[in-house]
Amino acid sequence: MSKTDIGVISWEKQPPGFESYLQRAKSEVEKLKGQGVELVLLPGNTGGEDNITAEDWFSIHGEIAKDFNVFLVPGPIKNPAGKMVSVIFDYSGNEIGIQAEIGSKKKGDINIFPTELGNLALSLGKDVYTPEYGRVLAGMGGDIVLAPLVDREKLGGWRWELSGLWREVQRNQFWGVEAGCKSRPGAVFAPCEATKDRTGILKKGWGSIRASLEEKKREEARQIFPVGSQLSSPTVENFLEKLSGGGQ
Repeated sequence: MSKTDIGVISWEKQPPGFESYLQRAKSEVEKLKGQGVELVLLPGNTGGEDNITAEDWFSIHGEIAKDFNVFLVPGPIKNPAGKMVSVIFDYSGNEIGIQAEIGSKKKGDINIFPTELGNLALSLGKDVYTPEYGRVLAGMGGDIVLAPLVDREKLGGWRWELSGLWREVQRNQFWGVEAGCKSRPGAVFAPCEATKDRTGILKKGWGSIRASLEEKKREEARQIFPVGSQLSSPTVENFLEKLSGGGQ
């Protein structure tokens, strides 16, 4: 990819029910599509998933992706096994990837999904705060890490910007996209050297926000601060084995 336009939807107030959620989601996705966005990330913890099976939840969002011709990542939902999972849909509404939260039990598969937008990855819940997880995604070639659900630590003021996905972006130099809900706004993160003000924040805010991920700027950041040289294969393999518990 040379440039990818990303859209993030974040709601300060939770929609009161599923129909309200669905109406608002479609409206925001349509708005972002009109701005040229290619991939949209929806927030987790919306309440819209109440009394809906994972199968129906994903089917509904697949239709949204197809209707608006965008890559789409919905907020996660519990699967029949009780694990939080989310998926990535392509322009045609086809499921191209599914990822479950690894979580405290440290057991499960970690995936990278090659697409025309770059190598996509999902980071759910506490996985965003697990340094080994971000390092594995980078070592596996992840370009854009999407976090539709972040475990909301009680962090105030500037401190949230220095934890979680922002930190992992700086350590591993991938792009980071985080949808917010209730406690903090959504944001799009980049290596600090790839942002004009050196904050590592391309865009943040409530409602729908848009940002362009310019691969040339990320490559320039890698030359200034070559983190990639630290991503040795044995280190990544050790982390992968630790996180996945040997797989399932």
